[in-house]
Amino acid sequence: MKANKQQEKGLSSKALAKIKEFSITSVSVDNRTSVLILMGIIFIAGLLAYRAMPKEQYPEINQPTVYVGIPYPGNAPLDIENQITREVEKEISQINGIDNIKSFCKPMLLINNYKTKSIKDNF
Repeated sequence: MKANKQQEKGLSSKALAKIKEFSITSVSVDNRTSVLILMGIIFIAGLLAYRAMPKEQYPEINQPTVYVGIPYPGNAPLDIENQITREVEKEISQINGIDNIKSFCKPMLLINNYKTKSIKDNF
């Protein structure tokens, strides 16, 4: 029934197929060898570009944060805070250049986070 309505409008089935056809896909399906060769050329060009990129053997990464984890098995977070955290924070705060100290106590673990302007200068 649809075919009859389209034929009435003056569209043949070949013309309708051309309208619905996606040209890039059709060309790719018809020329598989050319597509594979083009894909290989792009892959080889990518490998050559990757090899030509300049690299540093030991790049300088300046992340001004130090994380310290201190395990203390068998103790509650409150005990860890009272016995260890305050002492560690007191000693670390004496180091010049420490901007921020954050401590987290979990069961059997203390995690300290120290932020500084430059790690090289302080540690």
